[in-house]
Amino acid sequence: MDRKSQYRAGISRLLLLFLVLTCTIVPAALAAGQGNADKITTLTPVPDLNRTGTSIANMTVPPEYQNSPAPLTVFKAEVTASSLPGPRDMAYGPSVIGFSVDPRFLAIIVMVIAVAIIGYYVYSRKRNKDN
Repeated sequence: MDRKSQYRAGISRLLLLFLVLTCTIVPAALAAGQGNADKITTLTPVPDLNRTGTSIANMTVPPEYQNSPAPLTVFKAEVTASSLPGPRDMAYGPSVIGFSVDPRFLAIIVMVIAVAIIGYYVYSRKRNKDN
């Protein structure tokens, strides 16, 4: 064999090897039903284990049951038991009254108020220029 035909044979073997390796990576039947839900395949998403401060066990909890951000206390009034006469029971009502908000909801409220203030400022400036 001459050198040119050996080169072509080597290239064709290399391409055939890449084709075989590619076919082993791709699953044979993508439309097949999931026989075993716990079986991990190449298309199964797995949790990212390179995380700090998170629990791998909590990654399987549905989103509606996962921890949410701690609410921010906007207002809190507290009465101590020493300032009330008699025994400390619920007859006097709650000793703490407060108002807490989810941080995301509070951020939305602040943005809406800021947009309203800016809109009012622009409107009043425009009205003053017209007069």
